[in-house]
Amino acid sequence: RIFCFHKSGELVHLAAKNNITVISKNYRSKLYALLPGVFHLHSFVKSFQPDIIHSHLYSGELLVCLYKMLFRNPITCVSSVQSLRRQLRKRNILTKNIVDALVRKYYRKIIACSEAVKHELITNGYGQHMIEVIYNGIDFSKFIPPKREPVLPEKPVIGFIGRLATYKGTDIFIKAIPPVIKEYPSSIFWIIGDGTEKEHLIRMVQDLGIINHVQFWGFQTNTAQFLSQFSLLAVPSLTEPLGIVALEGLAMSLPVIASNIEGLKEIIQHDETGYLVEPGSSNELAKRIIEVLHNYPSACKVAAKGNAYCKMHFNIQSLSEKQLKLYQSL
Repeated sequence: RIFCFHKSGELVHLAAKNNITVISKNYRSKLYALLPGVFHLHSFVKSFQPDIIHSHLYSGELLVCLYKMLFRNPITCVSSVQSLRRQLRKRNILTKNIVDALVRKYYRKIIACSEAVKHELITNGYGQHMIEVIYNGIDFSKFIPPKREPVLPEKPVIGFIGRLATYKGTDIFIKAIPPVIKEYPSSIFWIIGDGTEKEHLIRMVQDLGIINHVQFWGFQTNTAQFLSQFSLLAVPSLTEPLGIVALEGLAMSLPVIASNIEGLKEIIQHDETGYLVEPGSSNELAKRIIEVLHNYPSACKVAAKGNAYCKMHFNIQSLSEKQLKLYQSL
């Protein structure tokens, strides 16, 4: 059973397809949903009698902790952490500190999506025994690399996919474009995603005089369709818990250039599975893009190694089995 105490989301159809019942409440905000959610959860637990409650996001953790405080239920609780604290808004930090203290008291296991997340959790007071690293995975049946020759296309497409937020480094990607255009005047740059920074980024493109080379595609659900048209993928993030889009790029056998930061370094080994550049440096990103385009056949061989590594370590089927074994052990 899936219990949505605030409102249901875009995965409801996937749950229904897999014969999973979704119990959904519809409140205008999580704050208003929290207290009634505790009582809805109590009713749900009484009727369904689950062995384990697995929550997502710190609002879900808070709901479960309040439930356990009020009803003293000894049920085993597990949570998934898919982000780093530095991605939180500053106004949320105090609430997160309170939730962390409650979670350490009431939860048995925390599933971290990377070693980077595990390290941060330990730094914030979680015991190492509480944390299990289970990577986010890729369903390779949805990411089938096109048959492409290891020859640079006449009009190379350099792509970015991600939320248009400051920590994703989209502005760094845009500032790297002019030097690349000087070397490869026919190159095209695609930005896939939406977010609060979009208008600012469009103005930046206009100010740099590169509007004819850049296309904003907005939010897209079928990223594989765009990745199949990329010549290479740039992931210039300033912070990442892991980096799903880098996994997707490798799943499509694309050369991937990523920031040399925790999380992404668990996917990309420099010159082995992809390329790492200094975070925040548009100059270094531009130089690396030009270098990859200059040596494209070699970059495609690195991408093939990256694809094999990705299949070995980030296959969603084997990671799902690991999560099932965790449930069984609890």
